Amino acid sequence: MKDLSAISQDLFDKIRGRFPSVTIGDEEGNITNEPKEARYFDFDYKSGDRKLGKVSISISDDNNLSVIYSRDFIQTEDEMTQETWYDFLKDMRRFSKKRLLNFDVRDINKTNLTKRDYKFLATNRYGDGTMTESKLYGTG
Repeated sequence: MKDLSAISQDLFDKIRGRFPSVTIGDEEGNITNEPKEARYFDFDYKSGDRKLGKVSISISDDNNLSVIYSRDFIQTEDEMTQETWYDFLKDMRRFSKKRLLNFDVRDINKTNLTKRDYKFLATNRYGDGTMTESKLYGTG
């Protein structure tokens, strides 16, 4: 298992360097002030002084970094703005691959995730769930 506290601190520093207002949440979905405990990062993506929309990034225990954004986030923007968005995604992908994490991009219809959404994501993670096995029949 990777040291997620060091990865979340690095990710917080990377995001905070470009976007000044970042809301972070821990693995239970509660808002926290400690970047090492953060597993969810929520911020307004800005191009210059214009706010384009909300972006959420999550780090999960199954070594996955997910970028979640609104579906119509960048479609109406000019080519230069779209290029900076795709450069941001490439930068996040490089960040995750450098730390041996899987990279996932999800587009959703909601414009803003709530605290309830973070709690839902925290409880419904991929990974080890309950497994049932049955008795095997046949010959070996």
